[in-house]
Amino acid sequence: MSLLFYVQTDTTVQIVTDTLVSDENRDPMMYQHKVKPFPHLNMIGVVTGFGSFGYQFFQDIDFTPGLRDIEHVNETAQETLRDSFKGWQEYHAPVDIGHATVHLFGFPEGSEKVVRYIYRAKNDFAPERHEGGSSMAVKPPPQQFELVYPDSPDEIVALAIKLRDENDELRTEYPVAIGGDLFVTFLSRNSSETHRIYQWPDHAEMNAAMPESIYKPRHPVDVTE
Repeated sequence: MSLLFYVQTDTTVQIVTDTLVSDENRDPMMYQHKVKPFPHLNMIGVVTGFGSFGYQFFQDIDFTPGLRDIEHVNETAQETLRDSFKGWQEYHAPVDIGHATVHLFGFPEGSEKVVRYIYRAKNDFAPERHEGGSSMAVKPPPQQFELVYPDSPDEIVALAIKLRDENDELRTEYPVAIGGDLFVTFLSRNSSETHRIYQWPDHAEMNAAMPESIYKPRHPVDVTE
């Protein structure tokens, strides 16, 4: 995962992501939409860092019967994420899979207010709960310029372009690969929608440079066990 903006208010969430998936050398591997909606739970999820791990967690949510809402998901999220991340680490060893952070945004059953949970590998996926008020974040944060939060789609696109340029040319700490398309996803109670607002000019060129097949089993654990 490379680029993430979000703006959370009491009753809505706006999330912006690119679609480029890259390897540890920042070489392009595929395009992928990085926000996962769960309409039946009034919730959406997004992962930064090692993407395969997060997407497996989202699949686990989809195939878990009886879930009610984001609070119900949170009850077992830390244990599930910890065990899954350990499995991916063992599967890829001795290669370091790096970091991972999972974000969930949703409405608890019977509530009109958005709740956000953040689970970070570096904190053993301990849940960080946020509710109420307004909050914003941009990942990766700019290193070479002062951040001004965007107020319009045009300003979002301009900031994304500026962040890509910085990561490609100037950033000295943990540069990431950004590209593909720019999508904005909105969540309100009982509704979510996604729109493409930009496509980088080198979209086709980057697509042609991607490997024809990078198939691997989607999870290191035998699901028949």
